[in-house]
Amino acid sequence: MEDSIMIKMMEFVGNSNQSFEEAIKGTVEKLIESGEKVHWFEIKEEKEAEPSEFQVKIEAGVEK
Repeated sequence: MEDSIMIKMMEFVGNSNQSFEEAIKGTVEKLIESGEKVHWFEIKEEKEAEPSEFQVKIEAGVEK
């Protein structure tokens, strides 16, 4: 019998005052630092909240 894992899909919002790329990087790094085992992530939305605030919404598949 094959070993299988359960993946939980979760949404997260992160921001940066530098760029969308930094917002994504920071959000994923915080997930990993918090102990989540991230299998994948997808960028769902990017928006500039203020002239120097880049906000992203990502959906991540984390091991349950």
